[in-house]
Amino acid sequence: MSIAPWRRKLGRFTAFGALAVVIILPLVFIGLVIRAKLNPPPEMRHASATEVTGYETVSTEKKNLSGGLVVSKVFIGPVVDRPQDRVVSPGATLHDMGRPGEAGAYWLAYGDYADGCHISVDRVVGGDPLRRVSELSNSQRDEVSRGEKLVLVAKFACGEG
Repeated sequence: MSIAPWRRKLGRFTAFGALAVVIILPLVFIGLVIRAKLNPPPEMRHASATEVTGYETVSTEKKNLSGGLVVSKVFIGPVVDRPQDRVVSPGATLHDMGRPGEAGAYWLAYGDYADGCHISVDRVVGGDPLRRVSELSNSQRDEVSRGEKLVLVAKFACGEG
């Protein structure tokens, strides 16, 4: 057999491969994106459902750490005596912690969900923790530093820990 028929067959195969790359791979990618949006990890579902009454949501971030996914949701709002009483997180049983955290933060509340996930809420008052809060504007940081606003950080994780 001569080389010409093999080249034609190879040409058809190459054309099919190019067609697969151009059409099929984008469809698979779109399907994966839709699946991720429709079925987010439980940490994201809990974060999305959590609000703090009277507070504005500043940001929501995902971080993959060695122990698993941790989602942080940041809120800013008025200065109140017990901001942990304003946290609404469906399915969580929250407990007052009232303990100092790292310098510049105060651990307000901790809770468990029935699916093995957890929520921890900190009040950030200043120092490095305040500088590390993403999406917070300089004017918002100044308001917190002057005691005019509170920043709360809710962290969501699942499993041990």
